[in-house]
Amino acid sequence: MRFSIVIPIYNVEEFLPSCLASVRSQSFSDFEVVLVNDGSTDGCAQICQQFYNTSGLQVTLIDQDNKGLLAARRAGFSVSVGDYLISLDGDDALRYDALECIDKAISSSSADVIVYGYSRSSQFDKDYSIPLRAGAMYGSFEMQRLFCSDNLLNAIWTKAVSRKCMHPECQFEEFGRLNMGEDAIQSALIFDQATSVYSLSKILYYYRPNNNSISSKVSDSYFVDMDRVHAYLLRYAKKWDEEQGRPGFVEAMHLRCLEELCHFVLHYIPCTEIGQACDVLQRVSNSASIEFFRENKSIFPGLRTHSKILASLLVHSRFKTIWVLLKATNFLWLVTG
Repeated sequence: MRFSIVIPIYNVEEFLPSCLASVRSQSFSDFEVVLVNDGSTDGCAQICQQFYNTSGLQVTLIDQDNKGLLAARRAGFSVSVGDYLISLDGDDALRYDALECIDKAISSSSADVIVYGYSRSSQFDKDYSIPLRAGAMYGSFEMQRLFCSDNLLNAIWTKAVSRKCMHPECQFEEFGRLNMGEDAIQSALIFDQATSVYSLSKILYYYRPNNNSISSKVSDSYFVDMDRVHAYLLRYAKKWDEEQGRPGFVEAMHLRCLEELCHFVLHYIPCTEIGQACDVLQRVSNSASIEFFRENKSIFPGLRTHSKILASLLVHSRFKTIWVLLKATNFLWLVTG
């Protein structure tokens, strides 16, 4: 079996039929489908059962209590049999020739991982490609360096991954239910194992903007998960520093994590009252990457302008200033449209 398409599903009955239709319409036939219904409370279970009964494809259907996206995805990987694993979220879609294009790329490159572009248009006509050169082959060192520097390489649904690099048996049970970062921790494992990555210059994935998705919800628990994920990613960065015999991975990962922390602050703090804001900002200021910034100001020029301001205020515990600044900025955005 060439491919396994693993689809975690939770309360996406409005979009699931079009997702499954994109699978059924594939121009390439050597694949299986693994549906993981993660305790949906809408009509997803019935849609999955109908697809299982009528699609004519090799389908494995898992019905489980709700355990979260990470556990659902890994449950699907664990029962898959394909040589390459492809992730497809239940509210997204694949281009009709996605598997055919990926198969040709594997045959010509023999790469462990094929990375492809995605679009937020159902016509696959607007490219949100990841930051790789089209048609280029990358070794492990270069991919690890790029991953440490850019979270745009997180998305697991823009990758076809060989079984040996995905480690389907790994369940990441220590993370439990994550509100953010499930893609990042899995991609860290993938890039740790892969010796070759090929960048396919095609848009093959439709990422549907969905206001009800996990990634669209920012909350206090979002930071808790972010802190755990960052610690995990930093362990890989340290490992790669040691293996490659040259420093730079840890610093790049701290810079990336610092940008993500500032992005969280920028979007979450304007929605809170001052007491809650100061409590959260205190915890953010104690994070490993803020501490690294305190001791290594050399990374300052690499930050974006708003991150420079926020990081400097966090280092000096100017929590009320941050709250007032972001509240005022948010008000101006609302007034000016």
